[in-house]
Amino acid sequence: MAEMKHDIAKKAREHGGDAVIIISSSSQLAGYYTAANLNTQFYGNSATSYGSSTTIPLTRHTSKYAVIKYVD
Repeated sequence: MAEMKHDIAKKAREHGGDAVIIISSSSQLAGYYTAANLNTQFYGNSATSYGSSTTIPLTRHTSKYAVIKYVD
């Protein structure tokens, strides 16, 4: 988050701005990412399986900012 704030401030300065005001911010669930691991061991005529999985939500963040320029 700190890096994102730094990038926003840098972009505002590049365009001649002195300050930034956040107008809106929203997050939307875009889907899920699942990673799984499965192990199977065979013993004669039988098998034993075990595993694990992790599901991570993927979100899309959208924000709008107003760039402020101070004048004398």
